Amino acid sequence: MVSTSPKKLVGKWAAGYALDVHTTSSTYIGDDEYGRPQFDTRRSEVGELLYRLKYGNEEAPMTNVFLGGSRRISRLNPEVRQRIDNVLSKGFAVLIGDAHGADKAIQEYLAQKGYQSVTVFCSGKECRNNLGNWKTEFVATNRAARDFAYYAQKDGRMSDNADYGFFLWDGKSKGTLLNIIRLLRRNRNALVYLSPKKKFMTIKDINGLNEVIDECDPKAASSLRQMLKTAEHLPNQQSQFDYA
Repeated sequence: MVSTSPKKLVGKWAAGYALDVHTTSSTYIGDDEYGRPQFDTRRSEVGELLYRLKYGNEEAPMTNVFLGGSRRISRLNPEVRQRIDNVLSKGFAVLIGDAHGADKAIQEYLAQKGYQSVTVFCSGKECRNNLGNWKTEFVATNRAARDFAYYAQKDGRMSDNADYGFFLWDGKSKGTLLNIIRLLRRNRNALVYLSPKKKFMTIKDINGLNEVIDECDPKAASSLRQMLKTAEHLPNQQSQFDYA
């Protein structure tokens, strides 16, 4: 028998009651590796039953993680594989592009692991890489030339759908930088593995992104900061940056 503690509800009605409060306490215990706040949440018995009913015994609604990175990165070291394993162990849905380089390397690892909760995003009507025969989402584009902006169409769609991002960055790729910016503009965090420094950094805002750029090669950093400055002055609703 579930215990209850009815609460009277005051409002524009004759009488109203709730069986109990939903949450009795929620204590912040820190952020995970993606900068996502973690809480130790306690619920009443009725609240716990309602939570399970709503989410079908899942710990939380499905989380979409945008995985990607620079085309110059074609291998995953053990530390990167471990971070990807963390994503898989939580049952998160993976959103990934079809490019060579980091996209393909991550796809190879996901296929080896037999992970199925993956969607591959492709620009136009052709997919360059889908190594696990996963669900494919083709993103329409009106560009004839298969240039930077053509393939960036799919990145905008993934950014729209993602809750968090994990990127393998060589500290030079403008495409990866733009994906980080897209997420930040949507108030979403990104975990970045800065390959030259073999360092993981969590980015929650523009200041955090500038800290990552500070770690990059000085010559590349100047160009990256100019791109960041330009992006900051674009309208919030603009999700496509054309740096072909």
